[in-house]
Amino acid sequence: MACLAHKTRMRVRDELALMFCKRVGSKTKKAKEELEALRLAEREMTETLICGRIL
Repeated sequence: MACLAHKTRMRVRDELALMFCKRVGSKTKKAKEELEALRLAEREMTETLICGRIL
């Protein structure tokens, strides 16, 4: 009986760890996409300001 409980706990911990890793991975991916969008927006703004002052 103790062995069954131990195996169940191990399996549940493994599943929780896997869920956590997937969640962190998806959050990281989303954050990278948002950061890239911000970089592009800043680049466009900078180029607009530079071109406006030169011309």
